Amino acid sequence: MARIGSRGAMRSWAIVGMIVVALHLTGATSARAELTSNQLLDGLPKVSGPGAVGFALEMQALGMTWANADLIARHQAPIFCLPPQPGLTQQKLIEIFRRTIQDVPALGERPFGMALLIAFKRTYPCQP
Repeated sequence: MARIGSRGAMRSWAIVGMIVVALHLTGATSARAELTSNQLLDGLPKVSGPGAVGFALEMQALGMTWANADLIARHQAPIFCLPPQPGLTQQKLIEIFRRTIQDVPALGERPFGMALLIAFKRTYPCQP
């Protein structure tokens, strides 16, 4: 082990310092809150077509459907049940999302991922 003040110790601290700076510059050390549903919907008119908003919903939906598939593969109850041919386009996701926020306005202040999950549960409930 290198003594404090030795060249080896200084080199070790320099490496640690570079790692800390790299983590900070990449945003790995800062916590970022997820956009609320209202913030996401407010961005919708600012883009032409579904654009980034639709893409954000699509990526969230993709992760949720994979999580659902994992539950099914492990013989556990899924969170929501999509029809066999869902055809979840960006436009359809925005429509489902917007309708849910209109029906449950309090979800507008919640993270949009949570609101999308609730939208899926409301729109595509599983039959007991």
